[in-house]
Amino acid sequence: MSSNVVINDISKPVVTVIFLHGLGGTGMSWESMVKPIAPFFPNVKFILPSAPTRKMTFSGQSMSSWYDIAAFDVNHNEDESGIKESASTVHKIIEEEETKLGTKSTSVLIAGASQGGAVALYSGLTYKSPLAGILALSTYLPLSKTFPDVMLEANKSTPLLLCHGEADEVVKFEWGRKSYELLKDHHKNITFKTYSGMGHSSCPAEIMDIISFLGSVISKCNKPQ
Repeated sequence: MSSNVVINDISKPVVTVIFLHGLGGTGMSWESMVKPIAPFFPNVKFILPSAPTRKMTFSGQSMSSWYDIAAFDVNHNEDESGIKESASTVHKIIEEEETKLGTKSTSVLIAGASQGGAVALYSGLTYKSPLAGILALSTYLPLSKTFPDVMLEANKSTPLLLCHGEADEVVKFEWGRKSYELLKDHHKNITFKTYSGMGHSSCPAEIMDIISFLGSVISKCNKPQ
């Protein structure tokens, strides 16, 4: 897809990470967030897609967004079609990598932050084939009332890391905690990391947890199947 930014564009990556930006971002703007960790993983290909521009209900303004948001409230009507459309976009990227480079789904990790993290969760848990991992930062589970029914068996034991700041003022910590509570009874390999004093951002402890998680996924993918 032409709007994708790619870091470490190698032909035979050990792992391919599809990393989704948050509301208002782009693949290009997200590049500055991912580049600092890329040198730790020279055999990992990072794909940074860009969301389309949409008119947002909560503000009346147009911005890059994976789906519409009516309000920053757990009780608002969710944009089901937009969420599913963006999940389908992620699924198509996985399939393109397999067609073009022979990359197996078991070598693909879906990651995202904030709104991108919500799409990462939904697209990962509803993908038909097993993935290498799912990483969701400062986010929540969208369309949560449809879970666990929409979860596919293929990724019920895929390594899944949720990270959330306890002082998050945008995507409330409670939303992240409730998402974890909902999923933990139906997912066999989920971890919820929390960070005291961290808002809707990142911190050194979270970055170390991300690096550790990526390292564990890479180590698993490096083992003979």
